[in-house]
Amino acid sequence: MSSNPVQQSYDRLRQRAEAAWKALEQATMPRVLVQWAGCSAALGVAKVYTALERELSRQGVAASVERVGCNGMCYLEPQVEVQLPGGPRVVYPHVTLDRVSELIQIALQALLDDGD
Repeated sequence: MSSNPVQQSYDRLRQRAEAAWKALEQATMPRVLVQWAGCSAALGVAKVYTALERELSRQGVAASVERVGCNGMCYLEPQVEVQLPGGPRVVYPHVTLDRVSELIQIALQALLDDGD
């Protein structure tokens, strides 16, 4: 390790960031990522977020529901990404309150199919 204090600080920060990224990549439960910015807020993302939490609980699905930033495709808002353990993120556009249950059912079915 370098004796330069700035380099040492950077190295520690990088180690923490790499450990956090590895933990995300190796998540053992599904992640539901709700894109949240001004464009999605104007379209009711707060209600969608709450509905996602409620529906996951109602269906008994242990999942992490997280707020993330906008990806810049405002015309697709509200957007929700679902990442199953070991899988890629799948983006669902135009998630409205009436589509929340369907989205969770689809994601849950994919989780069950992977468990077979």
